[in-house]
Amino acid sequence: MSTQNDSIALLLLQITLYHQQELAHADSSLSLDELLVEPIVDNTVVEKFTSHSMVQIYAPELAPLNIRSIKGLISDLFTNTNIQEPKNLITLANHYYSERLNYLQEEKIPELIQQMKDEYRKLAE
Repeated sequence: MSTQNDSIALLLLQITLYHQQELAHADSSLSLDELLVEPIVDNTVVEKFTSHSMVQIYAPELAPLNIRSIKGLISDLFTNTNIQEPKNLITLANHYYSERLNYLQEEKIPELIQQMKDEYRKLAE
């Protein structure tokens, strides 16, 4: 998965996780532990995800998705993400967060530092 897709996956997981927490707090008959493994995806998740500016800018093809499609994306994340620990929304989000941090630390920040050095050299000449 590309870095941009990792960021979108992380966003979807964060929105879904937050909603599961809201549901568990609002309805004591729901178990947060179960919701973390079998999340409830409803219009709230769809609206928050599809209307998010990051989706609008970086993945506009995802903006028209419906509940079934979002459920499919989440299912794909559960199925296709290779992690050692038991899979739930938290462990998946941690994985994608870690991927994002690694990308920033190993690629993007050194690239930006080099660009700044290059610009500084140009100004110094």
